[in-house]
Amino acid sequence: MFKKVLCALLCAVLLLSLCACNSVDIATYEGMTLDSSMYALHLAIEKRAIQEYLYYYYKMDISSTPAFWDEYYDQDNKITWTDYVQTEFCNMLVAMKFCKDHGISMSDESIAADIDELIQDYIKTAGSKDLLNLELAEYGADYDMLVEYLRSYEYINLMQEYLVSDGTLAVSDAEVVEYLSDYWNFDYVLFSTLDSSNKPIVDADITDEQAKEYFLSDYVTVKHVLYLTQNLSEDKQAEKKTKAEASLAAIQSGEKKFEDFKSDNEDSNLQYTFTYGEMVSEFEKAAFEMEPGEVRLVKTAYGYHLMEKQELDESAFDNMKSDVKAAVTASRIKEKAQAFLEKLENGEEEFKKSEDDAYQYGEGMVVHNEDDSLDEELYNLFKETEVGGYFMYQYGSYGYYIFKRVEFDSKDIEEYSEKISATILGEKFTKYINELAKSVEINEAEMAKYDIKTVRTFFSGK
Repeated sequence: MFKKVLCALLCAVLLLSLCACNSVDIATYEGMTLDSSMYALHLAIEKRAIQEYLYYYYKMDISSTPAFWDEYYDQDNKITWTDYVQTEFCNMLVAMKFCKDHGISMSDESIAADIDELIQDYIKTAGSKDLLNLELAEYGADYDMLVEYLRSYEYINLMQEYLVSDGTLAVSDAEVVEYLSDYWNFDYVLFSTLDSSNKPIVDADITDEQAKEYFLSDYVTVKHVLYLTQNLSEDKQAEKKTKAEASLAAIQSGEKKFEDFKSDNEDSNLQYTFTYGEMVSEFEKAAFEMEPGEVRLVKTAYGYHLMEKQELDESAFDNMKSDVKAAVTASRIKEKAQAFLEKLENGEEEFKKSEDDAYQYGEGMVVHNEDDSLDEELYNLFKETEVGGYFMYQYGSYGYYIFKRVEFDSKDIEEYSEKISATILGEKFTKYINELAKSVEINEAEMAKYDIKTVRTFFSGK
């Protein structure tokens, strides 16, 4: 059996070398080239990196959504994720040429160590160096090409560092101030509804009867069908809107019932029983406004919700008793926050750190004035609040925030300068290298053979 496995490995490695020989130059820049095997490897690695990033930070699973790659990475400039990945490949070639022309070598031992550590992780994932070569063979690559690819990608960072050090890319104090002009600055206090273990606070004196009374008066049950629009292009969002509106019209005309559209739902749940502060504001507002049996279409940051209000299921209380008691406690905390806000507005309290730990205090919450990822209600409150003004907002299960709008002062500018400068430099460098990348000559016929939608993700299924 071992001989058969060894024979298969040798055949695969031989196949790998034959594939590598068939590689064709796919990108050329001032005499330097990258070939099709390197491009196939690039697509596979980038696909994995983007999938993992989106899942880790946003809980988005795009592994079975090929259409994602046609969506916009940069909405303003109409750059899709496919465009982004292709441009990164061209940038790698530009950076390699730049570093060669400027005598920039990869002499930093930490870089070599980072690459070696990543390679060792790949070998560990594969099971051995030979099995890693088997993985790479699918892309016409091998171990040496993988090392070359990782080193080549690092030249992008080296190029940026060089351009910063020689003054080509620089950030002035005026640019930092201009950058901050697109942001709002808030200090805040938080009346938390969570304990030190991030579990809901529950007052011990709340009886079952009190909780039941609160449940009957302050909870609703809603069924919904979500037509998800997050991270979709404008055209795709318009299609979802049209579909959602058609569903609503069919229900209102009596042609169909709400249940007929359950299969359209792109949420994991069809029905929710909840109280204030548990859902996004638009969904919550509609739910408490509606009458049982009423159907409504509501737009939130997630998409279009086809909602049908249900009669409150009283039997659900027994399974939700602890949650309801936490909600009663939260309502008490809300009353304390509201009382504190009134004292602030009347000048009876100062906006400062609590002496008795009644609330948490923080400074410098910076918000971009065009951040469309924010809840619409919260965004509007940020926007409408003048310097020196206050507002209160319930942020999910975290508790009740009281925000105070403040000016950016010299201390703020100094504090944020390093971080902002790095951001501005990154934007300048991206613009700089992307402009050079436009001169990369692409073998269009060869590149058309490779598609990030269909290429197997690096180490998928392992």
